[in-house]
Amino acid sequence: MSKNGVKTQKKFSAVHSSWSHSAPLGEYASVFQAEVLAIRVCAGESLRREHRGVHVRILSDSQAAIKALAASSINSKLVWDCFQTLCFLSQHNRVSLEWVVGHSGVMGNEKADAMARRGSLTLFIRPEPDIGTPKSSFRATINRWVTDETTSRWSSLRGHALSKRMVAKPNPSTTEELLSLSRKEVRLVVGLVTCFTPLRFHLNRIGVNQNTTLCRLCGEAEEKACHIIFDFEMLSNRKFHLLMSPTPMEAFPSTNLATPLLGLTKGLGLFD
Repeated sequence: MSKNGVKTQKKFSAVHSSWSHSAPLGEYASVFQAEVLAIRVCAGESLRREHRGVHVRILSDSQAAIKALAASSINSKLVWDCFQTLCFLSQHNRVSLEWVVGHSGVMGNEKADAMARRGSLTLFIRPEPDIGTPKSSFRATINRWVTDETTSRWSSLRGHALSKRMVAKPNPSTTEELLSLSRKEVRLVVGLVTCFTPLRFHLNRIGVNQNTTLCRLCGEAEEKACHIIFDFEMLSNRKFHLLMSPTPMEAFPSTNLATPLLGLTKGLGLFD
């Protein structure tokens, strides 16, 4: 007997040569839960059919589900129920739980994938959660709420035009990028984004430099971070070579903020 179970979005499916079963799991179910449930359904179907003295092969393309069932300790009720079902089935049968490569042409696996894709839009009509809510769903929900609240407060805050233009919302990739830099580089990037950087206009405002505030590169506009980064037309060609694009939205994508800024300041020799 060969069976397979996969989950796409809100659907799981289990397939056998003579039967198949699929069902929606609601909004909060995880892929891992659907994979484990598919294995349990396969084992449960063999018990329902009262198979005895046969070799039951259950195929799954989920290494996570198989490793969870083989672990020395189990903390998930769903995994434990699946483990117990497999144990009951193995009392009178030889049971093999085997991993197969996904999307590799295995007939049962491909059929289960197709069923899951077709059923991903199936309406879930039972009360949720259907099989328990994993911790990952709680974390994801909380993280989305924090991001939305932070973005809303940040966008409604008065002022900080340059900072909002450069950092529209929280971005984990930007955080990781900044944490990989030296303290000097972080100070420079943060200074450019917040306009608190040793350019002539800022130095004049804090009383460090009482001379001109005009840009040392063009001699026309005030030397501010926004002017150096966005407004200086005379540097367009030079910016293109330093940033690979003179336009702000392409030069400073949300996932890569520090690298182009550091490259720009180094290429222009502003803080040498």
